Amino acid sequence: MSQAPVGETEPRRVVAVVNPRASNGACGRRWSALEQRLRQHWPELGVRITEAPEHATELTRRALEDGAEMIVSVGGDGTNNEVLGGFCDTKGKNRFPEAVLGVVASGTGGDFQRMFGVREPDAQVERLRRAPIRRIDYGVARFVDHMGREVTRPFLNIASVGISGLVDRYVNEAGRALGNTATYVWASLKGIVTYENRRVRLRYASGDSREVDLSLLVIGNGQYFGAGMWACPEAELDDGQLDTILLPGFTKFEVVKVLGKVFKGKHLGHPGLEVGRTTRVELEPVLPGTEILLDIDGEQPGRLPASFELVEGGLRLRVA
Repeated sequence: MSQAPVGETEPRRVVAVVNPRASNGACGRRWSALEQRLRQHWPELGVRITEAPEHATELTRRALEDGAEMIVSVGGDGTNNEVLGGFCDTKGKNRFPEAVLGVVASGTGGDFQRMFGVREPDAQVERLRRAPIRRIDYGVARFVDHMGREVTRPFLNIASVGISGLVDRYVNEAGRALGNTATYVWASLKGIVTYENRRVRLRYASGDSREVDLSLLVIGNGQYFGAGMWACPEAELDDGQLDTILLPGFTKFEVVKVLGKVFKGKHLGHPGLEVGRTTRVELEPVLPGTEILLDIDGEQPGRLPASFELVEGGLRLRVA
């Protein structure tokens, strides 16, 4: 059995929260083998299987309240997001700051895992016990959901506003018959063709406020989204900042040109694209009632008005 990282007390009470529907059911099909590998390191591993959207949040919260010291999220980026939600209260504060969030990426996009290297789930499990536990930042989004309710939701990786929310909708409608990356590229192109820029009021933590015709705003704690788009290549999980990538008033042709560069992270110098860092950003439609959709960790949970705020050093993370 591999040893705990030097200087860390190895968590003993470990619970895996598993989304068997992740990656079109592939996560469920490989779970038996993954469970055996996890039990080689944590023989008393607890297992909780999700049964519906947002169930991972409830299962995580119950496990932590029962004394779990580490929750291993087994699924996609959306599963990670829901598991993080189980750590947090209704205001986005981590109720269990000494507990650890572990990640075994076994979902569709695997974008959070890309920061640490793309590995098959079984290889991630083998490396997980040796991986250091580190304290990182996370984000908190406040927005309006599809029922018109004001809600708060933490995010681990990336949030965005504009074209990306529409792309999420198309991805969810299309399934994954083309494969993960091809599906996102197809949905992105359809989103670019369909989306019309929306006038928004934008405010950063500095207090600067302006109106822009919004094509896309990416707010990155992590670096990748959209099944491999390297949107925020300079983002770090523990730098106390959210990286922002703004496309203001871009034409459809200009957005396509940026899309052609983003998989290699070569888009930052594109004319008109604005790169920044902040701890908070707020957006609202200039015309109230205008539907402008959000993406949060690969999911499409709602719309503007919204705010996104950093929680510095608020989470302990373990990832292979």
